[in-house]
Amino acid sequence: MKIYTRKGDSGQTSIWGGRRLSKDRARMEAIGTVDECNAVVGSALATELPEPLSSILQTVQGRLFVVGSELMAPDRTGAGRPLPRFAGGDVPHRPRPARTGRARARHRRRAAGTR
Repeated sequence: MKIYTRKGDSGQTSIWGGRRLSKDRARMEAIGTVDECNAVVGSALATELPEPLSSILQTVQGRLFVVGSELMAPDRTGAGRPLPRFAGGDVPHRPRPARTGRARARHRRRAAGTR
């Protein structure tokens, strides 16, 4: 069965709220990647997994749904019930990786305005 939207393929697609974006935008790539990752996690959850792996993957999947929501509705608008969003405590602080000696020296040169 074929589905027609009668909008043609002008290289654009809609995100939540009706905003049109080019299909080659990084946001659209990210949406597809998150969706594929969520599908893999869902497939894994459909099998019998031992604990705590099952619980961990359920948490990961829930967060992936929120990431998808953040990507699809960046201006936080849309019809229906409120979209899931990350709260301040939902994203753990990730420390910056330690700089190696070479990277540290490069950083100091840049900060000093020299190359």
